[in-house]
Amino acid sequence: MMIDRSLLAVATVVALACAGQPQERRANAERARQQPPAAPAPGRTPSQMAEQVEAAIRAHYDGLLDANGYLVFEDAALPGTLSVKLIGIHPVRVVDEDHGSACGDFAGTLTQDGKSRTATADLDFDVSREGVGWKVVKLGVHRLDGIPR
Repeated sequence: MMIDRSLLAVATVVALACAGQPQERRANAERARQQPPAAPAPGRTPSQMAEQVEAAIRAHYDGLLDANGYLVFEDAALPGTLSVKLIGIHPVRVVDEDHGSACGDFAGTLTQDGKSRTATADLDFDVSREGVGWKVVKLGVHRLDGIPR
């Protein structure tokens, strides 16, 4: 009989301790629902950041153009020198509040050993927040004539 009373006492204590928990959880959930969600900092919504990243990519591209309007690009992954123009930018991927990337489609020529041929390329732009703006920190070859590099 002594064991039964001890078990009953323990069960009563546990039941009383747990009785308030569902009510407390409901009250906390209700308070959380009543609080307005935190607004993102100005210019920091995903769509705004994607627009800013794309603008930084286009500005970087424009700054690299030669006198004929071509981006002349050399990379260890290339068998020669690319002279290309931007066709379009794929949708921007915002990694976090300070990093984004996008791939651009390019068309032009690849010159190797003094011989030129038409070529298409996908170039990757990695972009980071710098101060209040964005800056391209890396430009690399993703594909050449549809073949991954």
